[in-house]
Amino acid sequence: MRMRTRLLLVTIAVIVTTLIAAGTATYVAFRSAVFADVDQSLREVALPLRPDPTDDERGPEPAVAPFVQLRGADGTVTRTINATFPNGTTAAPELPTAIVTPGPTDDAGGPAAFFTAPEAGGGLVTFRVKASTGSSGEQLIIALPIDDELTTLRQLAVIEAVVISVASLAAAMLAWWLVGIGLAPLTRLTHDTRNLGGAGSGDRVTVPAPTTEVGELGKAMNTMLDDVDAAFAERDATEARLRQFVADASHELRTPIAAVSAYAELFELGAEHRPDDLRRAMTGIRSESSRMGSLTEDLLTLARLDEEGGAATTRTVALDDVAGAAVAAARLLDPQRRITADLAPATVVGDPAALRQVLDNLLSNVRHHTPADAAVDVRTEAAADTATITVADSGPGVPEDEMAQMFDRFWRADRARSRANGGSGLGLAIVAATAQRHGGTVAASHTPGGGLTLTVTLPVASPAPEDPAAT
Repeated sequence: MRMRTRLLLVTIAVIVTTLIAAGTATYVAFRSAVFADVDQSLREVALPLRPDPTDDERGPEPAVAPFVQLRGADGTVTRTINATFPNGTTAAPELPTAIVTPGPTDDAGGPAAFFTAPEAGGGLVTFRVKASTGSSGEQLIIALPIDDELTTLRQLAVIEAVVISVASLAAAMLAWWLVGIGLAPLTRLTHDTRNLGGAGSGDRVTVPAPTTEVGELGKAMNTMLDDVDAAFAERDATEARLRQFVADASHELRTPIAAVSAYAELFELGAEHRPDDLRRAMTGIRSESSRMGSLTEDLLTLARLDEEGGAATTRTVALDDVAGAAVAAARLLDPQRRITADLAPATVVGDPAALRQVLDNLLSNVRHHTPADAAVDVRTEAAADTATITVADSGPGVPEDEMAQMFDRFWRADRARSRANGGSGLGLAIVAATAQRHGGTVAASHTPGGGLTLTVTLPVASPAPEDPAAT
């Protein structure tokens, strides 16, 4: 069942129930008022409990002469006067043999029993009866016909039924119109939703009044569509990166594999009988195997970083000590280069081996991409919330438009450069992944005076007690 139909049925049910309840309450209240007036008239025509009351003792006469009956203390009827209508006809109510009254009284306004009785003999007249018992036990019964009052009540019931029916019909039509207006925004929202394009199309539903429930639903749907588009875009970007990654890895591995194959072919052509060719083949195979092993290790490192996500350990690490060890190793590997270090105390939480690899990769990047006479300055600093590692060189630097790509996997400024002359392009990608794994970032900028500056920013360790195994 559609929502519009359900709302209409509920609305009509509430309206009809309310009208019926109001009509019933009105009818009951009016009926009580009518019977109260008749009962008051019966009190006003009350007669004293004597066999033959005079006209003065009867009180005011109504348009219809009332029915009067006197009963003795033993319940025997001592006198009966039938009700007389203006046309001269008479009638009497059908009374029970014994009538119970609230209590004895000689006062016309005292306690009395009131009830409705039909006409004796099956007539069509209906009477309202008052019965009272005197102090001596005699009982006075007075009755008046109430056909006019009952006719008025029946007319009221008919009028109320007609009014309720007409009002219900009008309310149903008005409710249908109002529900249609109220559901119009939802109808438009449904239409917009059906006409949405595929994922990534950028289509959105029209949001009516944002503060209404339908408006909030529209905003929620647009937010969901934004998330879906973002997820699809991320999926597409991930697939593109994966395809590029596989292509680059295949390209990088193809060269050393081809070289190993060539050296093996040289061996098969008789190099084992020529010492110089044998030595060259074995040296080449060893060199290319080392290159493939290094590339494979870098790929495994990146895969591990992608899989682990968060930091592998929660040990506190003295960043200045890690940087100092990396600088010392770099000086041994590149003794001709001037490497300075300004290492301020800085403590972070993370993996000491991974952070050492960050320093080694940054210094290796300088070693492979700058001339031997380019100086290097390594700094560690600590602020209120962050610690930084800065490696600045005075080499040729990197163009501004290429800095954003430096940390992509297999990126190289010169795509034609061989691995022997510049590496596979995974070193800075490992730096970026490791920094992200530790909740930090890495950025590139120009060194004042020329060169490249790489800055790794990490969150400092909290002042909580250190792990006993901290570095």
